[in-house]
Amino acid sequence: SYTEDQHLAGVCLTLESQVAAGNYLSTAMSAFPMVFDRVNLGLVRAGEESGRLGPTLLEIADAEERRAGLRG
Repeated sequence: SYTEDQHLAGVCLTLESQVAAGNYLSTAMSAFPMVFDRVNLGLVRAGEESGRLGPTLLEIADAEERRAGLRG
């Protein structure tokens, strides 16, 4: 929905500004527990700590797409 899209756009802008200010992506994401679940947040933290954030984000995206496909 339009309202949901607006909310997600606001979340993305906040994440972008927080990361640009030097914060970890996982720290910025933790401010939105209704958007990012603990499992994905933990995966992002692990990706940051291991230096594999890019591949980790791709894996999360693939898993979320598969899950959405199963639902709809």
